[in-house]
Amino acid sequence: MAKMDFDNGIKPLHVPATFDRDADIEEQAVYALAYLGRATAPQVAAKLAELNSKEDVEELEVIVAKLLNKLYDQGFINGVDTGKGMQYNLDKEVVAHTGKVDPKDIH
Repeated sequence: MAKMDFDNGIKPLHVPATFDRDADIEEQAVYALAYLGRATAPQVAAKLAELNSKEDVEELEVIVAKLLNKLYDQGFINGVDTGKGMQYNLDKEVVAHTGKVDPKDIH
């Protein structure tokens, strides 16, 4: 496995510990997704509207859907197509190693 090169501009996703109304929409959306655990874009938009005391959820839904899809495509967040749309999460996917090692083959 190659070592990740963070000098090329790619950085791990930052998940803020608190909500900041002055932060950019990406940081706010990541915070809302982390707060909710697992959510669709409309659910994240609704949470953002609540946190920002805004009533125009429809505009936020379009922005958040594009943003979450971009983060998903780039591999920063996970998602599952539920048949009714994507449900996103920040869970770290861990799969247990199921192989076996024969001590006789170790040199």
